[in-house]
Amino acid sequence: MKKMIFGVSMAVLIAIVVGFFSVGYIFWLTFTRDFRKTLPPHFQSTAVAIQALAEATDSEAQLMEVLEKIAADIGGTVAMTPLEALEVDDDVGQRLSRGDAAFIFAEDDSPVLLIPVPSKGKIVVINAERRFPVPSNAAIALSIAVIMVIVFGTGLLLTLPLVKRLGHLERTASQIAGGDLSARASDGHQDAIGSLARQFDTMADRVQELLENQRQLLQAVAHELRTPAARIRFGLEMLPDAETAEEIDARLASIDDDLVELDELVRELQLFNKYDAPSTVLSSESTPLKAVLEELCVRLQPLRQEIALSVVGDEGTVAVVDKRAFNRALQNLISNALRYAETRVEVRVAHAGEACVVDVVDDGPGVPESDRERIVEPFARVDNSRNKESGGVGLGLAIVERILEAHAGSLEILDGDLGGANFRTTWPV
Repeated sequence: MKKMIFGVSMAVLIAIVVGFFSVGYIFWLTFTRDFRKTLPPHFQSTAVAIQALAEATDSEAQLMEVLEKIAADIGGTVAMTPLEALEVDDDVGQRLSRGDAAFIFAEDDSPVLLIPVPSKGKIVVINAERRFPVPSNAAIALSIAVIMVIVFGTGLLLTLPLVKRLGHLERTASQIAGGDLSARASDGHQDAIGSLARQFDTMADRVQELLENQRQLLQAVAHELRTPAARIRFGLEMLPDAETAEEIDARLASIDDDLVELDELVRELQLFNKYDAPSTVLSSESTPLKAVLEELCVRLQPLRQEIALSVVGDEGTVAVVDKRAFNRALQNLISNALRYAETRVEVRVAHAGEACVVDVVDDGPGVPESDRERIVEPFARVDNSRNKESGGVGLGLAIVERILEAHAGSLEILDGDLGGANFRTTWPV
């Protein structure tokens, strides 16, 4: 962090110094260029007066006497010389050849006024011997030192609070890396670092949530596996005690049922993990929902032939979904409704603004409002007639919710108008 402060301060300092000298150099170039192109009015007046004086004076000695008095008044020197004897650039030479006065700087930076006298074929050279103020090396060094102090002082005032907050963010990251998932970095500020800290906290919340969900899922899986495994072990232990072929077949059938339950649990876990993974890619396509649901209900009706199962809604209702995932989600909901319904299950399809709504309504015991958020968690069950004895491994609704999240949809559990539950799903059009 200290290196960062030093680096930023040095970069600002270098930028200021380079900018200072660049501006000065550009100003100097502009100043001299403008003087070369056009004389200021007071210099122009002096040049015109001297030219008039030179043309009116026949004797060069008299002219020089007058010019020396003028030069003495301005604290300079004067001379007359042929144009060919002057070392000037082409632009200045052309100006002098045309009879125009020019302004140049000598090697020692003193200003020199060149005034042509065409009648005499010479150039009046007036050197003011007054240099433009140039700072000494000591003054330049002092200026740079002052600039450095100002830059470093300002840099410290500006960066120390930022460094302190970044240090807090770094310590929070170290705490999380060390296992303290409760550490948070937000400091309440609304600037860029505050936004970064809030995003960091959001990430930490998500990581903590995922790890907690994983821990709970592992505990639930262990619990769910323990029961059928215990029954299988008990069945195997009791198998040698069977005295008749019928008893052996019955105990083997019970063991086979438990193995089927384990196999179903594994398949459901695989499906849950598939749709719970952020990297899951869906193959979405426009799907006519009513036709798909009617086909699905025909396949599920044998689960309970005595239940009236129907699909109602507009034939033209179309949603953009992954067909396999949509089938799986609605299969879970319809199977669940058939399991708990008393006489009737109705699947309703409708448009709702820019989405499609599919309701699965039954006339069973319904879901208590206090349990509606909890039952979508893996292996969660309601402590009434909707329990394990009714079937299922407890992952059906969790899988439905993951599929809907992958589609940017939603799942709501409401009171149905048939007297039971209404599982409402929303899908993108």
